[in-house]
Amino acid sequence: VDETPAPPLDLEHFRFNYTCILVPANRAQFLARDLSERISTLLPQFHLSQGWRLTSITLRPQYLLWTVAVPFGVCPHQLIRDVRKNTSEQILPDLPERAREEGVEDFWSNAFLVVSGSEPPPVNLLFDFIAKALKTPEAALT
Repeated sequence: VDETPAPPLDLEHFRFNYTCILVPANRAQFLARDLSERISTLLPQFHLSQGWRLTSITLRPQYLLWTVAVPFGVCPHQLIRDVRKNTSEQILPDLPERAREEGVEDFWSNAFLVVSGSEPPPVNLLFDFIAKALKTPEAALT
């Protein structure tokens, strides 16, 4: 059988898959109820507006985990920066006690985790990351 390999995808159609994790900066802030619903609405809208494909989203009280396919040229750091900025701008006005804190412009911890691929990280890695993120200086202040 003469099989010709499929031609490689051009860069315009190539997508990188990343699984991303963010935790709130304030360890007393949980992603539950209204906040969870708000994020689950905001994230897909923002990804769509960027031309990114959100393939899954998981909201737990202590973390947000989502998987996204982004075009060639979108680096993971840009992805995280843009999602943090957009969601923080939408969330903080609804949290007056957090927004009143001096200089608070980011809802999320400085710590983040991005794993290449569309599979979530192993549970032990996920929980280790969350534990370390909750020990960051900004989490200790809250």
